Amino acid sequence: MKKILGLGGVTTDQIGVVDHIPSSDEVIRLQEYRLQQGGMVATALVAAARLGAETEFLGAVGDDQNGRFAVERFAAEGVGTAGVRVVPDSISAFSFILVEKVSGKRTIIHEPGVQRNRRLNDLPGDPSAFLSGVGYLHLDGFWMDTAVALAENAKEAGIPITLDIGQNQRDPKIGTLLALADFVVPSLAFSRRYTQSEEGQSAAQALLGYGAKAVIQTLGEQGAFVATREGQSFTVPAFPVQVVDTTGAGDSFHGGFLFALSRGYPLREAVVFASAVAALKCTRLGGQAGLPSYPQVQRFLSDRGIRL
Repeated sequence: MKKILGLGGVTTDQIGVVDHIPSSDEVIRLQEYRLQQGGMVATALVAAARLGAETEFLGAVGDDQNGRFAVERFAAEGVGTAGVRVVPDSISAFSFILVEKVSGKRTIIHEPGVQRNRRLNDLPGDPSAFLSGVGYLHLDGFWMDTAVALAENAKEAGIPITLDIGQNQRDPKIGTLLALADFVVPSLAFSRRYTQSEEGQSAAQALLGYGAKAVIQTLGEQGAFVATREGQSFTVPAFPVQVVDTTGAGDSFHGGFLFALSRGYPLREAVVFASAVAALKCTRLGGQAGLPSYPQVQRFLSDRGIRL
């Protein structure tokens, strides 16, 4: 199995369950509360590590309690932290997340903290130093200047690159990362906005034009749509489950997809496996609490007559 390196965001998530999302000036009580680690790349790496992959996080936190919590959670999950930078006199990224009890849908208020920066300033001049022994590089658009440099080195070294772009990401270098990525795994919301195409399949095809081997467009409860450079296209339906919280569903999908690729799964099977990981995550509160082990995913699939 090949090592997975992720460069991107990590947050501390304060998660509260409510009967409904409050309106202006309304006061409601929390039904449940959790403090968990979150973040796009961070959750993907924890998902892959819990499944059994070797993973390492590259990024930064502030010198505060949230930063210490994030590093401690990585260590507890077996994610390597040699590439984590602590920025003096700065705050770490954090989020307030309200989860609607009945639907499992959530509202997120996010503070990027140190992740507003475009570059990890104290890295060595040659980003390729971090790619030794790496089989896959996963990016989410944070630390954009460093991400582009690292992706260029990975491309030259023949290391496959997977890319997750948040729906609100508007950095002018997104196109550069899209051109470097082997597997682009965006949300439908990002695909529509970035390509200015309301039709999901057309948006995926437009993203494919940047040069990726495949675009795997996540569609939430509708599953995932896949388009490949060779002209194939297909949809993998989502697994129906009792949804408790959708926070981190997309990130867990990325982690499952990376794990499956690192084990040599073909593309379709990798997407099915990733969908099972995301479905299981949604049955628990929080972005990481419900992340499954490899045996749990295999049992979940076996119960549905699927063997991978």
